[in-house]
Amino acid sequence: MASNAVSPYTPESLRLDPSQQCLYDFIQADELLLAIFMTAFQTMSTPKEAKTIWKSLCGVDRKFQFLSKDPRITYSLLQCKVELPTKILLRCIPIKGSQPIIEEAWKSKHQRMLCQFWNSKCSSFYALWTATLPRDVRSMITSADMTVSRKPFGGQTFEDFARIVMQVPRVEKLILRRCAFVDDRCLEWIAIKAPNLTLLDLHTCALISNRGIISLMYHCKYLEELNLSGCRQIGADGLSAIGLYGKKLRKLYLNETKLCFDKLRQVLEPRGHQLELLSLSQCAYLATDSMGLVARHCTNLKTLFLDGCLRINERGLVALSKGCHKLESIHLSLCLSITYSGLHALLLSKPHLQSLSIHYCHLTDKQFDSLQEQFPLVKINWHPLILTPSSSSSTDSSN
Repeated sequence: MASNAVSPYTPESLRLDPSQQCLYDFIQADELLLAIFMTAFQTMSTPKEAKTIWKSLCGVDRKFQFLSKDPRITYSLLQCKVELPTKILLRCIPIKGSQPIIEEAWKSKHQRMLCQFWNSKCSSFYALWTATLPRDVRSMITSADMTVSRKPFGGQTFEDFARIVMQVPRVEKLILRRCAFVDDRCLEWIAIKAPNLTLLDLHTCALISNRGIISLMYHCKYLEELNLSGCRQIGADGLSAIGLYGKKLRKLYLNETKLCFDKLRQVLEPRGHQLELLSLSQCAYLATDSMGLVARHCTNLKTLFLDGCLRINERGLVALSKGCHKLESIHLSLCLSITYSGLHALLLSKPHLQSLSIHYCHLTDKQFDSLQEQFPLVKINWHPLILTPSSSSSTDSSN
């Protein structure tokens, strides 16, 4: 194949005319598109041209996307270094003889995520995965994403999860969002089998309590990012374990938890100075004294999330302005008690601030314009809070 050859297939030549669309619908689409694909990639000159043709074919009709079930097409695309979506690669796994496709995909994309069939309709996730991926590929995996969708197809169990993690000896990142099987027993098992974890996401794993967190923090001493949002059963003992053993913790998410001043102090007093990101959104019990705690201990904090904390008011912002001088991003959306003067004091005390989100806060257009004029280097995101008239006012006006 000559390197200077010019492919006759361009987006214009591959686009169908409206007059041919009705005829095209009655043709056997698989055979027609297969012929177009194979002819196009046999005359290919550069990977860039292959990617262009792939995008143009997908833009013509969605039927092109379903042709990825043919192993020859998928293998030709991967050899041309065209990045295929994960969904297309997953369709090839059940096909007989698709082993070279999977190996080529992992080699070309350097894929290190394991979000294969966890949410699919596949009846035997573990058997299909182990039969497809070779051992040398499994040894490359350092991250496992097993997030359960809002409407999962099947019941994922702890036994299936344990079999998969046992085949991944070097797992460092584990994402288990909304997994119903994650409880204290599961966390104790993870702490023993995966002590080198650096990232653990347990968002909305409601069965976790203090026992599991204590075991996790004691064994996993390399954790840098921990997400416990929505884990409302974690109490003072679990939070104190985070402060005691989280020596490398950099990012901590505690959204929608029953945090109060005393519980937050057990985390921030020993570990607040090393945090770079702290997320406390929708924590209903946090108030002014908690903001003073953040300002005193989180000296290296760069990102702070306080969305939906209804008890934070002007005094809380003033207390926050006395510390955290390295802050670059603050999120205060739906904090209905903050005022213009509190925001002004906060912005004056943060020389490195780059973005401020205050959606649906009580501000007027003039106050928002004034903040933008006084702090032009800060990107302020604001959407006004629009209140609908009450039924009483409507009845009075009608009368």
